[in-house]
Amino acid sequence: MSNGRAGIASRAYRVQYLKSKQWHARRARWFDQNPTQHQCCVCKRMEPQAKRRLELHHIDYRGVTQLLNGGWLANERDEDLLPMHPLCHRLVHELMDNDGALRYMRSRKEATLQAIAKVRARLRSLIGAR
Repeated sequence: MSNGRAGIASRAYRVQYLKSKQWHARRARWFDQNPTQHQCCVCKRMEPQAKRRLELHHIDYRGVTQLLNGGWLANERDEDLLPMHPLCHRLVHELMDNDGALRYMRSRKEATLQAIAKVRARLRSLIGAR
């Protein structure tokens, strides 16, 4: 199993699910149910307009189901979604896509947590270099 973003199922998820009204409703519900989550879990920067400016990263896809009619069910658990700035989210995905150890790690959650730690360390070194 791959933690990367390649494959037909992954394409349907990105092209269809993340644009679906079910995902947008689930995303809104997550922010409504987690009103104190105004911090990117990667860079740790507070974001006062979290609902508008943060994305949610899936650490588990078990709640995402494509129906036979092409529709979607969005039943992700709150704890399976992590708030991230778009750039931080992209960096985490790029690392998970390109790092062989993370890509084929048994647990997507563990791969995500290790990717977050690596991206955070890299950001710290860049900021410290100024």
